[in-house]
Amino acid sequence: MPREIVDITFSTSAGYLKSVDYLLDHIQDEDSSRNPNKYAFVLVAASALESILNNAVIYWAHHRFGRGDYKRMASAFLSMSLRGKLDSFVFLASDSEFISNNESATYQQLSELIRVRNEVAHAKDFPRECELEIEETEEGHLSFELPTKLRDALNDTPLSVAYEQCCGYRAALHHLHEILTEFEGNEGLAQSEFCKRAAQPINPPDAAR
Repeated sequence: MPREIVDITFSTSAGYLKSVDYLLDHIQDEDSSRNPNKYAFVLVAASALESILNNAVIYWAHHRFGRGDYKRMASAFLSMSLRGKLDSFVFLASDSEFISNNESATYQQLSELIRVRNEVAHAKDFPRECELEIEETEEGHLSFELPTKLRDALNDTPLSVAYEQCCGYRAALHHLHEILTEFEGNEGLAQSEFCKRAAQPINPPDAAR
């Protein structure tokens, strides 16, 4: 039989999603609400999101431009920020028929994931000045009460993300993966609450008038 050139893709997104599932089962180890495994969960979940979006862009470019130009065209969009990819990939994948619905629950979950991921990946721990009233106990130990401002700061960290919120991240990731791997044409996009039809462009006034 004659030889043929075929394209084979090894996708990393499925592996990332399995890691997300695994880590979700371990962010409540030892009953700690501030389990440090949440850092790993957030970073892997964000990596899964980027892998899914990158695959969507590459798939679009490969089928739109063919072998000659698809890598160059894909690279132009792959250089965007993670949020930029989240906002634009539906428009690309659907040939401008749909856009991402930023009011949908899936979009809101993924947008929140990006925000938390940025906090984890780009943490900057500047010292915080605070005034403490230190007292000595009867046993000779020193004690103090954290100021409200400092307590609020400690509670507003990625480690404080609730387990239910992490479950929401996982559900949104799996939904995104499903609509991009199982749809035929734009059918999957049309059925997902993550997508909405793009508004028709407004025709500019006739310059001859």
